[in-house]
Amino acid sequence: MKTHQLSWEDSEYTAVLAPLEDGIVQCSIQNNGTEAAHLFLLTGGLVGLVDIEIKDDFSPPDGLLLIVGRIVVEHRRAVREGRTLI
Repeated sequence: MKTHQLSWEDSEYTAVLAPLEDGIVQCSIQNNGTEAAHLFLLTGGLVGLVDIEIKDDFSPPDGLLLIVGRIVVEHRRAVREGRTLI
C-alpha cells in the first residue's frame, strides 16, 4: 500500500496518509510514533468529508488541533482541485 507522510517544521506531529477504497484516505496523526488522532478523509465529487477520532478528546493539545485543522483545510483544497492528498 502506498503511503505518504506529511510533516511540519513548527510541530512535533506527523501525519501518515494511506489510500483505502472508494475515494477514502486514512490518516494517522502521530507524535513520536504514537497515534494521537485518526482521520478518514472522504471524497465524493466536489464534497470532502472528514471523520475524526482524537485519543484524548476531552482536552486535546493545541498543537494537535492545529494539525487536524491544517489537514482538513488541505483536504478541502485538494477535493476542490479534483485530487487527493496522496
